[in-house]
Amino acid sequence: MPLAAVRQAQAISDLVALGLGTIQSQATVIESDFDDVAATASQVVITVSDTAAIEKAVSDILSDGVIIKSDLVVTTSDLAAIETKVVTIASDIVESLIGTVASQVLINRSACSDILSTCVHLKSDLILATSDLGAVEVFTERIGQPTAIRTVVAVSDLTNNTQVAAGLLATASGHVLVEQVYIAVDGTGAAGPANFELSTDCAWGPTGVDDPVAAEATASLGANVTVLATAASVTPLVPFVLENAKKLYIHGSNGAGSGAGNLAIVVSGRGLGSGAKLV
Repeated sequence: MPLAAVRQAQAISDLVALGLGTIQSQATVIESDFDDVAATASQVVITVSDTAAIEKAVSDILSDGVIIKSDLVVTTSDLAAIETKVVTIASDIVESLIGTVASQVLINRSACSDILSTCVHLKSDLILATSDLGAVEVFTERIGQPTAIRTVVAVSDLTNNTQVAAGLLATASGHVLVEQVYIAVDGTGAAGPANFELSTDCAWGPTGVDDPVAAEATASLGANVTVLATAASVTPLVPFVLENAKKLYIHGSNGAGSGAGNLAIVVSGRGLGSGAKLV
């Protein structure tokens, strides 16, 4: 074979060998790249696995969060129950206090009612006592209440043996037992008739000017003299009954009175019935 051809063949062989080497080297690089890709893929798988783990962890966290949220809800519910119990307790306390206060109010009201009842009872007793006093007073009047009346007459106004208003001494309101007639003379003394007489207009017993119940000599009625109708110097029919609405008079026995003297005459006695008195 010609040398040129050998050289050319050698050159081709070298080129082929060089090309193959280059290809092999490139293949090695590519294989290395593939190895890197495979490693990367493995890393990706790891990453995916980690992501799954992370997702699981997140899921666990979320789950824990749900549990915590659930616990919080339970706690909130418990707080609501506690609040309800507190309200119930407060309500019970208020109700108990209100009941106690109401009970005390009722007790106080009952006590006040008892006091009022006692006061009413006392008032009733006082009214009964007043009524009893009235009854006692009426009873006293019935058994003979004292009664008296004082009259001042001028001697010169006294008539001769007649019963006139100037000589009126007393009128009976109800029957009155006249027990005494008191005659007091002023500093001038009496003058005129022989006697001064007391007479009534009663329907029973001594009555009229001609039947006097007492007579006193004018000579005994000097200045500042006091005479009682029951005295020995008087012709007495005292005591006597002055009947209801009847009158007692003083007058002269046989002439009119004279002079400037005055007589203060007190007629006294006891009522013979309820409210009987001298007026």
